[in-house]
Amino acid sequence: MNMQAAKLFADYAEPRLETISQAILEAIPSKDREAVRHLVLPWTQALVGMLRGQPFRVQEWSATLAEALTAAGGTILDLIEVSRRARDVVVPFWSGQVPGLTDRDLVEIANEIYDIHMLQAAQYFTQRDRDAVLSMGRRQRAILDTVGRPFLLLDGNGVVLEANGACAEQLKAPLEALSGQNFLALCDEDTAQEIRRLLRQRRPTLKKHEFTGRLAAAPGGKLQFLVQPMFDSEGRRDGAAVCFEPADNERTGVADVLEYMRRRVVDILPFPVQLFDENGVIVHATEMARFFTFEDNTESLPYCCHFHRRQGAAGTVCVCRQVFRTGVPHFGEVRLVEPDETRWFNVGLLPIFAPDGRVTHVACGLADFTAQKRLEKRMENQILSQQRSSLVSQIALTVAQQLRNPLGVVIGFAELMSKGLPPEQTAEVVNRILRNSLRCKEIVEDLLDFGQGTPLERVPTDMCVVLRESVRPMLTSGQNRCVEWRLPGEPVWVECVPTQLAQVIMGVLDNALRFAKSRVVCEIGTSADRAWISVADDGNGIPGELDEQVFEPFFTTRRAEGAVGLGLSLARSVVRDHGGDLFLAHDPEPELSGARVVIQLPAAVERSSVPEPSPAPDSVVRALQILLVDDESDLLDMLTTALTMRGYEVDPVQTGADALDRARAMDYDGIVLDINLLGAMNGRELYMRIIAEKPEMAKRVIFITADTLNFETHRFLETVDCPSLEKPFLISDFLAAMELLVKKPFLAQHSPLNT
Repeated sequence: MNMQAAKLFADYAEPRLETISQAILEAIPSKDREAVRHLVLPWTQALVGMLRGQPFRVQEWSATLAEALTAAGGTILDLIEVSRRARDVVVPFWSGQVPGLTDRDLVEIANEIYDIHMLQAAQYFTQRDRDAVLSMGRRQRAILDTVGRPFLLLDGNGVVLEANGACAEQLKAPLEALSGQNFLALCDEDTAQEIRRLLRQRRPTLKKHEFTGRLAAAPGGKLQFLVQPMFDSEGRRDGAAVCFEPADNERTGVADVLEYMRRRVVDILPFPVQLFDENGVIVHATEMARFFTFEDNTESLPYCCHFHRRQGAAGTVCVCRQVFRTGVPHFGEVRLVEPDETRWFNVGLLPIFAPDGRVTHVACGLADFTAQKRLEKRMENQILSQQRSSLVSQIALTVAQQLRNPLGVVIGFAELMSKGLPPEQTAEVVNRILRNSLRCKEIVEDLLDFGQGTPLERVPTDMCVVLRESVRPMLTSGQNRCVEWRLPGEPVWVECVPTQLAQVIMGVLDNALRFAKSRVVCEIGTSADRAWISVADDGNGIPGELDEQVFEPFFTTRRAEGAVGLGLSLARSVVRDHGGDLFLAHDPEPELSGARVVIQLPAAVERSSVPEPSPAPDSVVRALQILLVDDESDLLDMLTTALTMRGYEVDPVQTGADALDRARAMDYDGIVLDINLLGAMNGRELYMRIIAEKPEMAKRVIFITADTLNFETHRFLETVDCPSLEKPFLISDFLAAMELLVKKPFLAQHSPLNT
């Protein structure tokens, strides 16, 4: 590629990427347009970098495009067509407009980019097809090996394509030596003639054929053969599947069934398996099961019954009773908390039927996948650790998140002004643009490091022990004398990372001791299904209007001392990661004059669930009623203005609790929901409550967020089937998403936002 020509083209294209991206998108066939819409602009941006000599991961882009089209039902032909359409747009679109470049130069650049992507696309589909063939072979081998009887696949000439171990055992030949042999030569003449006749038969029937025959190696033993025809992609007969077993082996008793299952199935499985009767007596165990036992299982209970007892499911019977009663297999996951570790198991229960149809025994198989669980947890924690451990990354992440809300307000109001506002609203809009611009200017670029990362897993922990053994030793003798410890006589259990909980408590105590005059009270208690730690001081306290502001990143009253203002923000983030909350409490008659901070976590003891309140009766819904939920007042006003001007009726609220009350009372046409709401109920929790109480309305939610770089937020958005917008966004994009959600035609003749 001529790098000088490529750079000239890149310099010209960069400020016009959105224009050419839209032109490319319009040229793409309509059936593929939505699948690649989100890829076109990033792709053109990456190409500009490549034309300037910057690294360009073309393999990843080609694979991403191929996967997007494949997910939408496309093939490699669709990929070629999309790439060709994109190439063919560039030259006529900018013909004669790029200074210093001829149309021939443009054609050469476009063709080289096209050739690069076609090469990578061909490699991607070739590798995918190769992987599919290998995967199919592995699945076919696994299926053959699970068949209890001798089983093999033959081609149209009777040559063995695949065989299982039981077949090799019956033929007294090594398994690897069977592939490629003529199976007809291993049978006596009559049997070979019958199989040959079935292979040559061309009638299109799926009917299986049964007959009695013999193997040449065992002329005295009759075998019952079952031959099932196979067909190629055009419906022509193409070989057969054959299985056989002794014809006189009519198992009429339970003992015969058990012996057959033990010999043909159970004993060849590569994991612990127990066979037990209706009384829970283990009648057979595989070699692995004899060594895989639990010390506290003194009654020699089957695995499933032992796990049931360990989990303390009082008043209920083990799930194996249901398998005996219904004959339906059961598969489940079990977690066992040991003193020194937590282990995970997959448990499978398979019924064994007697000849009369009764379930007389059950096979219980066990697979320990603790290592896999730990690996998954470790990978997840590595992602979380990358967010929290790197000081530079945390600064960039936090500053970006802080800038997004005010920038969203500035961009949104500026766009509204460009479309034309009523004169009486102009002064207020300009004032808000100025206020949010100054807020951007005042944000500082600094951050406190917090903790040492996330350990491997959360464990049941006594909060009192954390205070006594991890927190109090970290205080000086003078600080300990200022603190009054109020601990209950009984343990208060929560599931947490003990070191992280200790860090959070220590941070809250440090704040209290810093502002206290002479006394701090630290108390532990429980209420309903929650456990809590309260830290109160006798200082000057915090005004009620700052309850949530003190938890915002960078908010601090000690900036002159070098404080950054992230301690409480990160502490709340950790507590919420544990399923709890951290907040300021205002008591009607407080014991101390200062602030009281409460750390609340779910109690580890299982409790009966409290039924959700019944939804309020359906009220009369006004046409195109929108519930708008965001804790940023300026952003809330801006979006309310935009929606109102568009013709919607808007209910704006700033808290999850208020939003839930509104949603219970009215069936909204759409809900705009900020994920990271402040207060007792964030956006995720509100969404889950709406799903539980009004599932149909939950399908009409648009999420807005400034926190998509956060791993938990990103994972949440991937699991919900709702559109989302990342702050800051254009009002036109927001309104277009709303129109698509509520399926309301654009009211161009009524909307002042259209030009």
